[in-house]
Amino acid sequence: MASTGQEIVNAATGERLLFLATSQDTSGEYLEFVDYFPVGVGRPSAHVHPGMEERWQVLQGTIRINVGGDDVDASAGEVVVAPPGVPHRIANTGAGTARVLVRMTPALRWEWAVERLFAMASAPGASRDGTPSRDALVAWMTEFAAEIAPPPRAS
Repeated sequence: MASTGQEIVNAATGERLLFLATSQDTSGEYLEFVDYFPVGVGRPSAHVHPGMEERWQVLQGTIRINVGGDDVDASAGEVVVAPPGVPHRIANTGAGTARVLVRMTPALRWEWAVERLFAMASAPGASRDGTPSRDALVAWMTEFAAEIAPPPRAS
């Protein structure tokens, strides 16, 4: 389990998370971390957090967040929010590392989920960009179904 001040690194992408407030610190009310996105790094596909709001405050750089199908370009000082259940994905679209303050409300088990995801990025079967094998990804999403899910299919 993550602790305040702990940093984890995705060995495949170079993305780093620095935990500022963990679920243990906040009695599960929220989780807060700084996400360092190297140039070109982001989430390749949309996802939802069924029971969590995700809030991004850009501290440095430029990011593009697609929230509910709408692209939002944000730079230092700007805030973007994805309510629970709304599909979203993020990418660093700037020229340098983007530094983003992220708050997940409530925390649920997100720090465990992201620790596991980063570890899977360098596990056997993961692609060069850190995408876990299909079986590993399905098992992870099943274990953390309250925290993350694929977006609903369009009808």
